[in-house]
Amino acid sequence: MSRAVILVLAMLPAAFPATAQQQGTPVQWERPPIPEYPTSAAQRGLEGICQISFSVRETGEPYNINATCTDSVFTSAATRAVERARVAPKLAYRSAASQTPLMYSVQFRLG
Repeated sequence: MSRAVILVLAMLPAAFPATAQQQGTPVQWERPPIPEYPTSAAQRGLEGICQISFSVRETGEPYNINATCTDSVFTSAATRAVERARVAPKLAYRSAASQTPLMYSVQFRLG
């Protein structure tokens, strides 16, 4: 039984987040982005990469989110993942003060 479950799980699509950067420095997440693979993309066998830029409020809340993806089917999933995330307060304060946008990338791959 568990063997079948492992095989099924291995075949599920996944989104692999990369490290967000602020001028070459990795971002510390309080709550990291967790992208969900779009069902329509999985059904069509699509994979892709998104580059997401965003600003951060002092509270750690991302805003001004802009996702550029290899296929538009991934744009809303990537944007939603960053909207739900929170940057650690220390970095959020520094980023908000400098108004430097952060960059984040995510790969959508089928298992």
